Amino acid sequence: MAAERLYFSTLHGLGLRLMTEHALAANASPKPHHLADSERDLPIRQALALATALGPIKAEPERFDYEAN
Repeated sequence: MAAERLYFSTLHGLGLRLMTEHALAANASPKPHHLADSERDLPIRQALALATALGPIKAEPERFDYEAN
């Protein structure tokens, strides 16, 4: 009987299943969608803007082998 309840998937498939099954508990849509490039980059940029520990890197990105954009 336990074998009938097994679930096999890829990591992304598992993530999609969890997001769908627990969407209401997370106040999210039960129908997730792929993010556009602009939607994907916005949370990253917002988090970086608030990361005070990255101040030296943000002040001189070239020194740390990054490119400012």
